[in-house]
Amino acid sequence: MNKILYKIIETADASPSLEWLATGEAMHNRLGAFSESLVLYGSLVKKSIEMCKRARIISVGLGLGYNELISFAQCLALNIDDIYLESFEENNDLRTQWLSWLDDQPTPLCTVYDKIAELCEKEFHLSPKGLLKSTIKTALDNKNLVLRDRLDLNTKFSQKFHCVLYDPFSAKTNPDCWNEDFLKDFFNKVCERICFVSTYAAKGNLKRSLKALGFKVENPPGFGGKRQCTIATRNNSFQ
Repeated sequence: MNKILYKIIETADASPSLEWLATGEAMHNRLGAFSESLVLYGSLVKKSIEMCKRARIISVGLGLGYNELISFAQCLALNIDDIYLESFEENNDLRTQWLSWLDDQPTPLCTVYDKIAELCEKEFHLSPKGLLKSTIKTALDNKNLVLRDRLDLNTKFSQKFHCVLYDPFSAKTNPDCWNEDFLKDFFNKVCERICFVSTYAAKGNLKRSLKALGFKVENPPGFGGKRQCTIATRNNSFQ
């Protein structure tokens, strides 16, 4: 039997998250997993789609699929059919469970995924019930959604993206993804000339990496009392 590594928790806005048993670290802000995802990532997905008239999104840190579900919900709300989303998740259990849920197979996290999908459908006024899940399943079948495992310096990408949702675990838990050389190499590989980047972090090496690639970097207050997050934008004048 596989060792249980996390427990399901309910955050203050009644949306679910996970807490890792080894460290006590929650996957999302305890004041609201869904609210945090909407504030930090959902608004940027919308901006990128409205500017580029299509969705080219890369998401680092599938987790419970909040950013993926919000991205597809935003596309449905904006009547955007041209979508490609590439998502990374190192944890094999989380990848497998999310795929099992999409395939209507039983999984311990089914009720969690159902709740997140329900929240997204309500937020973006989608109907009928189940439309979001079926849309994502079709995208997966058509390879418009690609779910990948570990992200590292050797990772190859088939294209560049207009929107980067950078949401891996903290540097304490996942130091490789916050190394300055890694960050600069990653953003250089994946970012289109017109590109929006969002992350909950505001580390100096992150900001330096983005600025070196021509991004305008802003650090508004983070969600739920966190001091800062990072929003970065670049237009097509970058050479």
